[in-house]
Amino acid sequence: MPLPADLIGTLRQDLKVGDKQQCLEDKHLRLDQAISTEWLNLNSTAGPVLLVRGVAPCLGSVDNGPIVLYGQFSEGWRRMLFDTGHQVMPLHSGTRGWADLEVWEQQSPSESIRRGYRFDGFAYKAGSCHQVQVADPATGQPLAKPISKPCQR
Repeated sequence: MPLPADLIGTLRQDLKVGDKQQCLEDKHLRLDQAISTEWLNLNSTAGPVLLVRGVAPCLGSVDNGPIVLYGQFSEGWRRMLFDTGHQVMPLHSGTRGWADLEVWEQQSPSESIRRGYRFDGFAYKAGSCHQVQVADPATGQPLAKPISKPCQR
């Protein structure tokens, strides 16, 4: 599904596409080839929201990239979340009628950061943050049980 035409300018600004334009040109990529998009239903009464991820090689790395969530409201498109990571997970819990979210950011092959977000009535705000180790950093062997601890502030 193509990007909504009235969102492209905002998306280009949010992802700082101008700073990456040379990479896009060198790789012969259009903006729609440098992102992935997904429509999510996070609220039973509002319409779906658009999740956009910047991907490698120009707008993200192999592990992580910018993540932007947009909702369309009466005043137009609104940015509801901006973060960096590789995965967004809607949670079973919710705040103010909207599903809570968890953003996963890969730190290394053995460790990730998982940030929890709650809707404040206008946008998603960061709440919890945990470092999760799933493998031994020295050997790469999976741990029997992941180790989770609060992020350092």
